Amino acid sequence: MIRSMRSKVFLAIISITFLTASAITLIFYLKSTQMIEDNYGTNLYGRIEQVGNAFDDAMKEIYYITVQASNAEGLSRQAESYLRTEDAGQLEKMSGMLGGFKKRNSDIGSVCLVLPEQKVIVTSEDYPVYVKKVLKHIAEVSLEDHPVIIKDPVRKQNKVLSFIEPVIKDDGSVLGFVMCNVEERAVYYKYLDILNDGRSSDAVLLNKKNVIVSTKNAESMGKIYRNSNLPDIQQ
Repeated sequence: MIRSMRSKVFLAIISITFLTASAITLIFYLKSTQMIEDNYGTNLYGRIEQVGNAFDDAMKEIYYITVQASNAEGLSRQAESYLRTEDAGQLEKMSGMLGGFKKRNSDIGSVCLVLPEQKVIVTSEDYPVYVKKVLKHIAEVSLEDHPVIIKDPVRKQNKVLSFIEPVIKDDGSVLGFVMCNVEERAVYYKYLDILNDGRSSDAVLLNKKNVIVSTKNAESMGKIYRNSNLPDIQQ
């Protein structure tokens, strides 16, 4: 009888000890999991802020470069000379000047000068230096918030982020348009890829109209981002 009571007491003590140890282990596990989640969230938000600031700074710089190019006296002088003479040598000189502006920021994929009157697009590339082409609605697109999502003016298969500024003659009329183009894939791999861990985060860059500017799937660029958990971005 005494041995039976001792066995029961011993089993009760073991059970209580086991339950207590299990409860303590569970509490520490939950706290550790929460700490890990909190640390991950803090680090992720910190990276998002850092990447966002870097991207904003780059876009501001490219915008300023576009403005400077559109106001460059040498470029407008060469363009006006070409309009008078249609000398292809002037196009090569303008291409060289555009290349100089391209080199000012590594994110710029190309710089173009669109001359609607002559239906010519001068590029910053070694080839082609220029293309004979009509770029429709360029004047209307230039009035939109920058950067705009547009097909590459030279390579149609690609979409780019483009800053567009008019080149103004002395009489106030529009001579042409300067375009500074940023390739979407360059944006993704430089700014977003480091945020996309493939498990719990999906990095998507949107403009204020919820249009996808850049994401892992390049084909989604220009489409409206649909996510019920994402509030509408205000103007």
